[in-house]
Amino acid sequence: MARYGITRIRLNLQGTHIYAVEYRGIIPGRHARWQVGPAIQIARVGMVDIVRTPGNRVITLPRDANGNYDRGQPVFIEVGPDGIEYLESVADGTEGNNLRALPRF
Repeated sequence: MARYGITRIRLNLQGTHIYAVEYRGIIPGRHARWQVGPAIQIARVGMVDIVRTPGNRVITLPRDANGNYDRGQPVFIEVGPDGIEYLESVADGTEGNNLRALPRF
C-alpha cells in the first residue's frame, strides 16, 4: 500500500478551491516510525487520481511546534455540484489537521 501526505496547498485565484498540492511519500522507517520523501508539486487533478487509485492512502501532514510532520486526517474526493472532483479532508475538530489549514505555496 502506498502512503502519501499533503504538506502544502495552492488555492485558485478566487480562493475557493485547491488548485495544486505539494505532497511527499510516507516511508516506513527503520529507526523512526516513519519518514517522508522529497516534496512533489502536482495539480489537483493529479492528486485526485492518486487518491482514487486502489491501495493508496493520502493524509494531511501538518507540522507540529517543533517543525516535524504529524499525521493529519485522511483526504478524500468530493464531487461538487458542477461535477468537478475536489479534494477534502475529514473534519476532526483540530483545525491544523484540515487540508485548507496547511501552508500555501
